[in-house]
Amino acid sequence: MARNREKRIKDKKRKQQFREKISSSYVYFPVNTVGKERMQLLLNLETTKIQKTNQATDVLSSLQLAAPATFQTITGDGNCFFAALSYTICGHQRFHDIIRHRICDYFVQNQNDLKGYLPPQYNGNANSYLVNTRMRENKTWATEVEIFNASHLLQTDIYTYTKSGVHWVWLKHSTITLSDNRGIYLYHKNQNHYDVVLTTSTQPVLQNFSSDLQTYLCDQLKKETQKMKNAEVKDKARQKNTTKEQYIENKKIKEKRKDKERKNRNERLRYRTDKVYKENKQKSGKLKYSTEKLYKENKQKSCRLRYRTDTVYKENAKKSGKLKYGTDKVYKENKKKSGKLRYSTDKVYKENKNKSDKIRYQTIFKYKQSKQVSSIMKYANNTVFRNKLKEMSKSKYRNTDFQMRLKAQYSKKYKNNTEFREKVKSVSKNKYQRYESLRNKLKASSIKRYSSDPLFRCKLKTILKTKYHNDIHVREKKDSK
Repeated sequence: MARNREKRIKDKKRKQQFREKISSSYVYFPVNTVGKERMQLLLNLETTKIQKTNQATDVLSSLQLAAPATFQTITGDGNCFFAALSYTICGHQRFHDIIRHRICDYFVQNQNDLKGYLPPQYNGNANSYLVNTRMRENKTWATEVEIFNASHLLQTDIYTYTKSGVHWVWLKHSTITLSDNRGIYLYHKNQNHYDVVLTTSTQPVLQNFSSDLQTYLCDQLKKETQKMKNAEVKDKARQKNTTKEQYIENKKIKEKRKDKERKNRNERLRYRTDKVYKENKQKSGKLKYSTEKLYKENKQKSCRLRYRTDTVYKENAKKSGKLKYGTDKVYKENKKKSGKLRYSTDKVYKENKNKSDKIRYQTIFKYKQSKQVSSIMKYANNTVFRNKLKEMSKSKYRNTDFQMRLKAQYSKKYKNNTEFREKVKSVSKNKYQRYESLRNKLKASSIKRYSSDPLFRCKLKTILKTKYHNDIHVREKKDSK
């Protein structure tokens, strides 16, 4: 608690070095047309028409600096300080965002001269201050740092009427390079909002003048305040007109959208109920799809987008696609061609297709059977596919893991499946009779195994004995020898 109190006291002292309380000797002397034009050039703003001040206004404005009498209310959205500057310089609040960024940029460019205004925790770094406070962002409240930076950039003193303890006082945020004695006057309302001071209460000062001059000055003051009020009313009316026009335009757009939706709804309902209308619509749609490229592209895009987002539409599209693929031969061939072309060109599509096919092969039994049958048919009829598959199988068989796995699989199948066993035997016999090289190879391996493997030797002897007893041809052959 004590540390926080010390920090607050130090910060208060630091701020008091740069600002000062105004005594009664100061006068209310706001910027004139020349000063406003000069500030517009400094900020690189669009030059706007500013109402010129006459001598009577200057006399009135150079009266003693007292409490604000009239002020321009500024929108309270967090941009009030910058909007107040915009109103003072240009006569409207629209340039608040530009002024905010100009002040921030000026602070970064001149941080060596202005780093004294920063709180001590930022070590004179303007960028870190702007990042931490988010000062460049819209609706971020301005602090005294921004007020001092604005006074330096605009080369004009900025006065704020604020509450100090119990009393209300004027605080002066002075600049190093002062262009003239005129200043910008702001009313710090409720300690959280800035309004622009237009006139100050002048009754104590008017007593020093003669009665004629007093009445003249009072009349002039009334005229000026009335002018300001009229300008404010006109500005509000202009804003209302623009908002009315926007409202009418938005209303028209909404009505058009509603009419379009109503029309589409009626067409959908008619499409579902009226068969003749449906057929005509489909025919015209097909004709348009085949002739107009733009319509075709837009239709494809919308269908793809709907296919991704709408699950019901996706399922219906799949069902209709399968039905069409089964019945329409032309559609089937076109689909196959486009699929093959995409498979050969699009790598991502190829990978996804392979993955989905593997999953289908493992999970769906019907798909597995149909795939096997089609592969057997292709192997029997297509020589290119057959040779390709043989080469692939040979290269795959060289892998020892795959070889062992295949052998185990085939031996298991040979034991359990009698049909497969008989088939393998007949194929092996045919091969043995046809190919002499295979025959010699098998004989050599059998002799070698017979001499080295006792189990194989015993097994072969028993097989030969049974053959000798059962088969007459073998017995006759053996006896003849």
